[in-house]
Amino acid sequence: MMSSAKKLERVQVASAIYDYIAVGIFAFPVIAAWHLGVNLQGIHQALEFTGGYPAFDPLHLLFANLFGGFAIMWSTLRIVKKLPVFGLCDGLLRVYYATLMLLYVVVWKTSAILSVFIAVELFWGVWQLWLYFALQKELNSSERHFSAQPNRA
Repeated sequence: MMSSAKKLERVQVASAIYDYIAVGIFAFPVIAAWHLGVNLQGIHQALEFTGGYPAFDPLHLLFANLFGGFAIMWSTLRIVKKLPVFGLCDGLLRVYYATLMLLYVVVWKTSAILSVFIAVELFWGVWQLWLYFALQKELNSSERHFSAQPNRA
């Protein structure tokens, strides 16, 4: 049976690869402009999602590019250094992002296309948090077991 540590590593890497694909593209101005202005807007209109979809000006695009660059670096870190604490941080960050997106959909009536992203962020976030706390439970259990052993020195 695979340990929680190994499962958490695999989920961290898989979520990082997802981030390269889904979010990393925002780091590149031309690709981000196309994705936001043509691709996502086209999906919003074709599927007749509720809520508004804004036009993006250069300042909006700058923040999308900064976010994409951060996502690339954060993903790389999680692949290169598979530390459990990164699973905790990424899980919490994803729950924060999902909550923030939900707030925007409900309060400011932004595009319901965000519901897809909310679901994905919750999926990765909750999975990583669950595995992180399962690992902590395993570690605490093994510490108690080890400390209960008689000292045979």
